[in-house]
Amino acid sequence: MPKAKPTSINVHRIEAGEWERQNILRPVADVAKNAKIVSTAALAVVCVGVGMAGYSAYWFLKVTSGWVNAFENEVAERKSNLKSKWDASTPRFDDTSAAGKLWIWLTN
Repeated sequence: MPKAKPTSINVHRIEAGEWERQNILRPVADVAKNAKIVSTAALAVVCVGVGMAGYSAYWFLKVTSGWVNAFENEVAERKSNLKSKWDASTPRFDDTSAAGKLWIWLTN
């Protein structure tokens, strides 16, 4: 059989007196605040450490193996290819296609 709806609302409240506030709640709040500060500082230190480790690994590999120079050369080569591909003086379409002939006719 279902329960009937309550006819009244009872509120149970635990209140802290002056002594409880001073000796229990304030130290707990201080510990929680310090824990939050420490966790935030630890996260910042970890982020800086990861960044420094990554840069150190990059520097070490750049000095010892020269792979970074090869990567930089590849990027420079691709940039020059991209510039020559999209240079306005060269036609973008094949001269034999209808679109290419139309484009060359429109741009000249």
